[in-house]
Amino acid sequence: GAKGGFDGPGDGLYRTLGKELSPRITSIRANYREPNDLAECVMDTLAVVSFLGGTGHTDILLVGHSFGGAVVIKAAPFSDLVKGVVSLSSQTYGASKVADVSPRPLLLVHGENDTVLSPDSSRRILEWAREPKELKLYPGAGHRLIECSQELKELVGGWIRNHLCLTGETDS
Repeated sequence: GAKGGFDGPGDGLYRTLGKELSPRITSIRANYREPNDLAECVMDTLAVVSFLGGTGHTDILLVGHSFGGAVVIKAAPFSDLVKGVVSLSSQTYGASKVADVSPRPLLLVHGENDTVLSPDSSRRILEWAREPKELKLYPGAGHRLIECSQELKELVGGWIRNHLCLTGETDS
């Protein structure tokens, strides 16, 4: 998000999923150098993608929350290494070119009780996006998606496993 942070939404989603998926994937959580500058944050994200590519990683999924959701949407089309995007509670600013994410899969997630960024933001992004795309709304969940943290972990973890073809793994 705009204030940075390593753990992510949903009561530590990034930390938890990184640990659970670590036997099969590499996970990097990165802070932005300038956490409110969209262009700089896109550059930071692409630097991480480039680093991973330089170490032999060829199938990269980007996950971002809030402001970071728009960052990963904007960054994805700039690298063929990026194979999919997960955008959680995203803003629309910076996401208007989401159609360029295609043909990569896009997962949008939003809490229906988000008072920071309306779930209409993710609905609008879904309208702008091309297939493959999906939107999951969580009733009763706010901006940080804490109210649905277990469901969120299962959804995002399963989506990552499916899109990286990590079959036969289960959520903990």
